[in-house]
Amino acid sequence: MKTEMFAIVNEIPFGKVVSYGDVAEQLCMRHDANTSGWLVGRLLSSMSYSERDMCPWRRVVNKQGLISTLKLGERGIEQIKLLEKENIEVDGWEIDIKKYLYKF
Repeated sequence: MKTEMFAIVNEIPFGKVVSYGDVAEQLCMRHDANTSGWLVGRLLSSMSYSERDMCPWRRVVNKQGLISTLKLGERGIEQIKLLEKENIEVDGWEIDIKKYLYKF
């Protein structure tokens, strides 16, 4: 399931974001998986450094546009910096989800 999730996350274009639930929905539709946004978050948070380099994990946020990784400390700050490099404006730890949302 992790490999399928990476393939879906890799479809998110530069400068766009999706929610954990959006990724879960795509997994269910494409791979007949039974998953949730919570599971997607767990899979993303368990990635190794090499996996993180190959997958744009930073483009997945919660459905309100909040950076959920901030509770992880350093990784949350890293996510904000990486999103800002993609010209995604982050206000504190929130993104204007309507402005940057990608629809599969």
